[in-house]
Amino acid sequence: MSNPIRWIVCGLLLATACSGDDDDDGSAGGSGAGAGGSQSPGGSSASGSGGRGGSNAGRGGSSAGNGGAGNAGRGGNGGSGGGAAAGASGNAGADAGDQDAGTDAGMPPGATMCKAPVTAASSGNECPAGAPPALKLTLVKGGLTVPIYVTQAPGDDSRLFVVLRSGRILLVDPDDGADLGEFMVVPDVADAGGDGGEMGLLGMAFHPNYPTDPRFFVNYNTDDAGTMTVIASFEVMAGDPDRGDPDSGAPLLTYMQPQGNHKGGMVAFGPDGCLFVASGDGGGSNDEHGATGNGQNLNTPLGKILRLDVDNPTEAAPGNMAGGNPHIWDYGMRNPWRFSFDRMTGDLYIGDVGQGAWEEVDVEPKGAGNKNYGWKVMEGEHCRPGGPGTCEMNGLTLPIHEYPHVMNVDDCVVGGYVYRGSAIPTLKGWYLYADNAPRNGGRNVRALVWDGEERCQETPPLISELNNFDIGSDITSFGEDVNGELYITTLNSVYRIDPGP
Repeated sequence: MSNPIRWIVCGLLLATACSGDDDDDGSAGGSGAGAGGSQSPGGSSASGSGGRGGSNAGRGGSSAGNGGAGNAGRGGNGGSGGGAAAGASGNAGADAGDQDAGTDAGMPPGATMCKAPVTAASSGNECPAGAPPALKLTLVKGGLTVPIYVTQAPGDDSRLFVVLRSGRILLVDPDDGADLGEFMVVPDVADAGGDGGEMGLLGMAFHPNYPTDPRFFVNYNTDDAGTMTVIASFEVMAGDPDRGDPDSGAPLLTYMQPQGNHKGGMVAFGPDGCLFVASGDGGGSNDEHGATGNGQNLNTPLGKILRLDVDNPTEAAPGNMAGGNPHIWDYGMRNPWRFSFDRMTGDLYIGDVGQGAWEEVDVEPKGAGNKNYGWKVMEGEHCRPGGPGTCEMNGLTLPIHEYPHVMNVDDCVVGGYVYRGSAIPTLKGWYLYADNAPRNGGRNVRALVWDGEERCQETPPLISELNNFDIGSDITSFGEDVNGELYITTLNSVYRIDPGP
């Protein structure tokens, strides 16, 4: 078991391949087994009624002026997700104008609460005339132990926050890689090496209004009561921006994991001010959790893209799917390890790890959620022999790009970002993503452009090969700083993507 990221991303207990067909974990589980398939909407949410609940109420109340009457009504709704969405929908027209001006975190200026989504009038990017420009990888920091993400706090480009799977969050100088200290250790993070290697701290996002709002949000697993996913908020220490307060934690959402893999892990704020969460299907092969699998079960948070109002986490965020679990934004996912928002257009890009044959990239226009991406009926654009009942594509959203598993080349997608930085002007609009093949250490980085309807490149260029990227170990993630520059994390290092020589 020398390649733990393949367990994290590809969902394997036995690191023999990235394909789910080789999983040997159909019965792995512990006390949480089966919980995902039978979980009720109420049971999936943390109460959030502790100290944070009170302070959130104040924060939400103070923001009502920005949110508008619909949001104020939603605050007192007290129940149905459908009603919450309907109450907030009146804000759509008023919000549409300021949704277009993005900030570092993809939030419109002045937006302080989770709002009803505004679907983009136009999405996508202009197809480029040629290939991506020459690029190079610059080593920022080496000698790390499984860094799985890198980010910055809004408005501050002086520090990189490097998230380690063990639960540690480190501060690193983005220019010379100097150690700037330990920001925080997230309490109660499960042993990262146990349960197939997919346990641990998996994602982090700052509140878009930081530092006015000092909170940051994490996605991690704990061993409490079996295997549990926790989406929690913490606060930066008052008067010390270099330290998080480990005693400030407040769970927003918890849900049990029936098996040891496919936990998703990403958390990020969307252009509507809501927190989006990647949730895998619960693990094992073939999503064997009930008759339809968790991906198609609307009563469980597993196999979904979830969406939370961080100031009112027990209620449905305005615009979520009505009925079933109140936190569902999209469903039919297998293991969406990494997703991102194009900070210019607001479009959502998702890299969803496939099973035995196809990897996929999904894209949806800003605000156009409530989609079914097909798992386990489909794998990529293809009907699955093991899918539930007849393969019916009506109502499914197919990927904008799929690629097959090729021996020793590709079979484990790692979703990335659309480049919006200034250092490489001719790279703007290109979406960078990667793959980790399981047997030859393949670390392929590719790029494509989506024009709003389809990808511009029939075969996305292999930019890692074109630019001779020397990546020393498996890719764990991409990251984006406040200026739109992109990073790659591996099992032991952080690299920045820079203009080529």
